Amino acid sequence: MSEEPEQKKSGKSKSSLRKVAENLPVAGVPSSRVRILLWVGIVVLAFALAVLALARYVVSPAFQERVRHYVVAKIEHATGGRVELQRVGWNLAHLQFELAGLTIHGKESRLEAPLLNAERIQMRLKWAPLLRGRVSFQELSFVRPLAHVDVYKDGSTNLPEPKLPRGTPADKAKQLVRLAIDHAELRDGLLEWNEDKIKLEGAAENVAVQLNYRASDRHYDGLAKVGQVRIQLPKREPLTLGAEAEFRLYSNRLDVPRLRATLGHSWAEASGAVSQLVAPVVRFSYRASGDAGELARLVDFRELQSGEVQLSGEGSYRSDRAEYAVTGKAQATGVTWKNQISRLEKINGGLIFSLDREHFEAPSIFAAALGGTVHGKLSVSNLQSKEQLGLISLKVTGAQLTQVMSAFTTRELPLDRLHLAGSATGTLEVNWRGSPQNAQIDGDMRIVPIMRPGELPVTAALRGTVDLKGPSVQLHSVEVSTRAARLKASGQLSANSDLKLDAATTSFTELVPIIRSWRGAREKELPVEFGGRAQFKGTVRGKLSSPTIAGHIELHNFTTVLRKVERRGGRRVGVGRAVRTSWDLLEGDVEYSLTQETLRNGVLLRGGSRINLDARVALTNGDYDTTLPFAVRAKVENVDVTELQGLAGSSYPVTGKMSGNVQVQGTESHLSGSGFIALKDSSAWGQAVPVATADVNFTENQVQLRNIAVKSDVMQLRGDARVNVETQEFGFALKGTEIKIENLRAVRQRNLHVTGQASFEASGSGTPGAPVINGRINLRNVAVNRRPIGDLNVDAVTRGSELMLTARSRFQTGEVKIDGQIHLRDQLPMRLVVDAQSADLRSLLAAYLPRRPEGTSELKMRIEASGEARQLKSITADVVVERWVESYGSIIVKNDGPIHLKMANQVLTVEQFRLSAETGYSLPAGSGAVAVGRQA
Repeated sequence: MSEEPEQKKSGKSKSSLRKVAENLPVAGVPSSRVRILLWVGIVVLAFALAVLALARYVVSPAFQERVRHYVVAKIEHATGGRVELQRVGWNLAHLQFELAGLTIHGKESRLEAPLLNAERIQMRLKWAPLLRGRVSFQELSFVRPLAHVDVYKDGSTNLPEPKLPRGTPADKAKQLVRLAIDHAELRDGLLEWNEDKIKLEGAAENVAVQLNYRASDRHYDGLAKVGQVRIQLPKREPLTLGAEAEFRLYSNRLDVPRLRATLGHSWAEASGAVSQLVAPVVRFSYRASGDAGELARLVDFRELQSGEVQLSGEGSYRSDRAEYAVTGKAQATGVTWKNQISRLEKINGGLIFSLDREHFEAPSIFAAALGGTVHGKLSVSNLQSKEQLGLISLKVTGAQLTQVMSAFTTRELPLDRLHLAGSATGTLEVNWRGSPQNAQIDGDMRIVPIMRPGELPVTAALRGTVDLKGPSVQLHSVEVSTRAARLKASGQLSANSDLKLDAATTSFTELVPIIRSWRGAREKELPVEFGGRAQFKGTVRGKLSSPTIAGHIELHNFTTVLRKVERRGGRRVGVGRAVRTSWDLLEGDVEYSLTQETLRNGVLLRGGSRINLDARVALTNGDYDTTLPFAVRAKVENVDVTELQGLAGSSYPVTGKMSGNVQVQGTESHLSGSGFIALKDSSAWGQAVPVATADVNFTENQVQLRNIAVKSDVMQLRGDARVNVETQEFGFALKGTEIKIENLRAVRQRNLHVTGQASFEASGSGTPGAPVINGRINLRNVAVNRRPIGDLNVDAVTRGSELMLTARSRFQTGEVKIDGQIHLRDQLPMRLVVDAQSADLRSLLAAYLPRRPEGTSELKMRIEASGEARQLKSITADVVVERWVESYGSIIVKNDGPIHLKMANQVLTVEQFRLSAETGYSLPAGSGAVAVGRQA
């Protein structure tokens, strides 16, 4: 049975169904609307079926093969080469595509490596340009691309020629490639140009590439722009550049009308041509402008730090001879150059130069720097050899000494603080073999003085050699002078310096501002003020960064400044007033380094005083520090005690000449040492002391005087004493014997002659604010005006904070009793009671009355005194005389009632005074006031 009847039957069936549908009534809905809805449903269903079928087809092997053939055809059409492509993959949802196993064959033979082989090419398109009909890449990556370019003997290459459609005009440019790429990347790539191999690795941003082909002369026109590309150079920091290029590639020639690269604020442009590609010959011109610091980092020339540099010129290169030649000129403004020994700023200049494989020549160099000008030339040869030879010859005119000092200042050698004024003129010659860092600089300079406020005019002549390799400075001769000073030097400054110095000045005052500037904030710590003439002859040895200066010094008419340290509670709280002492001469052998300062065989002279000194002081980086140790050994001869007290900041009424020796070591707060001192022809509190000796010991903060021995016409004194200079805690034990009262200055009066012997023992300890004192004084055979009186014993005993005084007499005709109490704190408040009675006052009254008493003489009195022992003017006293009887021949005078006297504020007031005579004479009575110790 044939199928045709079935087909007709089927068609008839469908037609019937359509008619039924058309005539089918729908409740509430017009038949026309039903038909529309049916047609819409049919269309949607058909579109869905089509989309499903297309989706299945797109992922089918057949479609992928068709796409692969399409891509191969397009690449072959654009390049003109034979293309092989293993696979094409994509992800349409993300517009990602991948070409795997791409190979492009050029004109090379089948036995040679292909023009290009890439393991993978990954790309991602951008939606917006694609909707406008343009292709733009968000990402494009080449994984392991290997390009192989052969240049044959006739100059042609294996680059193929693109296939143009038939009928294309020969003089019309055909666009082959036009790409815009946000991010492009080459991974593990390689370019082989004949035998040369160039690694391809990097990433670029904002890349635009356009390539056209013109058949008339068979050349490519290209334009490439790279917004940012990161390049990793060997042993250099990565570079981020921007670049633009225009080029024309012929069969045997490459023309580059424009090539521009930018790096930060720097840019460079070039144009030129490459001919004979089999053995390229390059000719180009260039110009560039840039930041000197950026360019220095690019070529790893760190000494060049900042400034603006401009270059222009032309050059050529021949690959068959590996020869190049560049000529041009360079200009620089505001350049800063810094190396390990110098810093030059604000350099302006320029040069004309030529460069080839073996030579760099600059026959004309000009620069303005350091306040002057520089002219000269440069020549470098053997550039490709380790034995590079270089020569720079410069003539310097008008360089300012202040700026030169600033340029060569370092932290260890702050020359910029010297403030010297002068103008330098001379020559510099720089020679090196190998590297410029090994250069040797020979200089011959003359300096003429310049008068400027606040600066010291200097005249100088210098010849020297600087070896940068060492580094070292060889001073052949240096002569420097000012109005009052001169300096001569010769020798070497290096890691093992040996420099001879001879300096002298007739007035050190001229150099004081320089010393203050040199020391800066440390100037106040210097314990010496210079003023007179001085001389130093010595050497400088050791490392340049930490030299040792040694020699013989003479200082005349200078002043030492000792600042008294104020302490509270054992701690240093500040520095008190400065004690200044003028000296005639200091002479000795000195040595100075950053760690210590020493003086040997030193002699200090002041008038007739002489002190021999040896001293050593530890330093911190050349500065004084009170926490560091020192040692002093001194021998004094005939030093005035008053001057020594001036050094110590004291002013006791002691005079005389001191001799002796002492050794002290330790720190300011922890001293130790020993010595011996002797006084002669001295006096203390007005009393002559012909000889006084003592041994001196220093332990921690304590000064001890042992074996004190004082011999004079008054007494013999022996004992020990100590004092803590930090806490002021003291102690003493003294014993005086053979005291001759008549020789005591305090009891010598014109009308009163007191004789007798005395001895005492005294001991004490504590602090000035809380002392403990005990003692005993014995007076023997006391006589007044040759009339014997007797003996007197005085005892002092401390109990807690109270000093108890007790005195008892053993007089022949009377009695004296003294009882007192002193509170040993603050101002030493005291109370004293004296009870005295005597049956014979004739020897005492005869010294003051116009007529010597005769016969009976009696006295009984009581004195009560109080006040502050530290303020004697504050003492008040009440005197009550109960009985006073004197005989003048037949007349007996006596008091009529108690006599009352009172003293306050240095005024003695007579409150009651009445006398009577037994013979009947009437004597006056009265009262009044008498000033004692001040004007009434």
